Amino acid sequence: MAAFGFQLFSARSVSSLPSFLGHLGGLGYAHVEGFGDAYTDPRTFRAALDASGLRMPSGHFGLRDLQNDFASCAHIASVLGVKTLIAP
Repeated sequence: MAAFGFQLFSARSVSSLPSFLGHLGGLGYAHVEGFGDAYTDPRTFRAALDASGLRMPSGHFGLRDLQNDFASCAHIASVLGVKTLIAP
């Protein structure tokens, strides 16, 4: 069976992104793609991912952030398990 992913930016207006992860996990999603709101507290967000049975193999990072502070972006990615950083 194919693993389905969800781009979290599509749900940017939900009141609680970490709570929404549980809903996605319950629907059978396996992966999410992150964006800025998921990076505010990466350790807490990672715990929410793990509790929901989700992984975040990719994430959107601002081009300026990648250019000006790549080390911080790389740290956030590492905590969240992101292997592919995308500058949208």
